[in-house]
Amino acid sequence: MNKESRIKALELWQAGNNYSFIASELSVAVSTASRWIKSELESLQKIEIYSILVRRDLENQRLNTIQASFWEKMLSGDTRAARITLDCIDRRIDLYGLAMPKEHAITVQSTDVQPSRWDLVREQTKRLSDDELQEKIDQYMKEMVTINE
Repeated sequence: MNKESRIKALELWQAGNNYSFIASELSVAVSTASRWIKSELESLQKIEIYSILVRRDLENQRLNTIQASFWEKMLSGDTRAARITLDCIDRRIDLYGLAMPKEHAITVQSTDVQPSRWDLVREQTKRLSDDELQEKIDQYMKEMVTINE
């Protein structure tokens, strides 16, 4: 049958009708109605997955643009640029689902959420003055140079 019949089958199914009713409305076998609905749902799922991938790629491109525009400033010690760069990295981690699950410790008296290492670093950098943050960045950069040599 044509695409319109398949779409009609899906619409009837979404309205809560069973396969027997749909088959009789469209003058086809129950197995045909079932197959059409399954096929249309798979097509919709592929479209949705593609749409998600396209949106994720667009957001990643935006993050790349922002991060690239602040990267050199961050490397030269600009603390504001360092914070923006870290935020871009953090958002990319969220975008791709790369964050490690947070650990939960349960005690008899209460439940304490143990923050991830990234959360601790982020919290610590918020409390640092610009000079202290610059010192930490310099220290990190020296360690990276030492490791790479």
